[in-house]
This record gives sequence, C-alpha cells and structure tokens, in this order.
Amino acid sequence: MATPFDPENFADKKAKRKEYDRLRYQTDEYKEKDRARNRPPRQEHWAKLNLKRKEERRKQRELISPVSLTTGDSTRSADKPYRVRKYKTSLYEDATAYRREIKYGISPEQYTNLFNSQGNCCAICRSDSPKSKRGWCVDHDHKTGKVRGILCHFCNPMLGQAQDDIKVLESAIFYLKRFVD
Repeated sequence: MATPFDPENFADKKAKRKEYDRLRYQTDEYKEKDRARNRPPRQEHWAKLNLKRKEERRKQRELISPVSLTTGDSTRSADKPYRVRKYKTSLYEDATAYRREIKYGISPEQYTNLFNSQGNCCAICRSDSPKSKRGWCVDHDHKTGKVRGILCHFCNPMLGQAQDDIKVLESAIFYLKRFVD
C-alpha cells in the first residue's frame, strides 16, 4: 500500500537533495571526475605531445642561453634578450622552410633557386617586396599541387580570387581597359 503524498515532506527532501548536490559538485574530486568524463580522448594525447614539445624547446633554449633549472638564472644575463630573440627568429625560419617542404614539396634550395630565377621579385607584378611581414607566397596549382612560382601578398590572393581561371583574368583585363584614357 502506497503512502499518501505529503507536499511539505517532498519540498523538504528536495531542498536537502539540492543542498547535498551543490556541496558535492563543489568538491575537487567531483570536478576532476567531471572533467575526465567530459575530456575528449585526444586531449590527453595532445597534452603529452605538448609536454614533449615544450621540453624540446626548453632544451634548444638551453643550448643557446644556458639557464639554471633550479634558480632560472642565466649564465650570460646581459646577452639573454639578444639570444632569446635569435633563437625565436631561427626557429621561425626553420619552421617556415619545414612547412614549405611539407605543404608544397619544395626544399629550401629549390625555393631559393626558383626565387633567383624570377629575378628575386614577384613573378607577376615584379615587385621586389613581399608587401607583408610574413614574406613571400608560394604559388601552386590547386589541382596538381605543382609549384608555379613565388608571389607577393597582393598577387597571390588575386589568383586565388579568380580561381586560377584564365577567362576570369582576361575578363578583368578587358574591364580595366575600358576605363583607361
């Protein structure tokens, strides 16, 4: 036989349960379990990789500017700002060359030879400046992946916007010629 429903008792139990849950959810143990439950499986993998990369970068900095691991003092404190800047610059140049090789299949020597064969300027507008802090763009055919040349940061998006279509570019030339005096 069921007991009759008592609204006051029900409200009291509900309030107690609500308070219990509020206190429970504030504990560090619950928060960690909740994070672990909601954490994507790849996140742990990337966290391990990032720790490895962080350690490799620290070792490279150590080679350039030895720093005590316990105190953080540099053995050459006067040279440290210069040395850190030098490390970051050389790392960026190496990363850029690495990305070019991975993305376009072009080695640093091939890149230099191609740029020299163009006269050290943009293959389209003949500008000797890349017009960007990021440097020159490698132009490639999106269908075949074959590298066509080195362009500045104005000419490269121009080709991209025209979708590498000669008819579109010819139409643009015809359009511009109509307004030339």
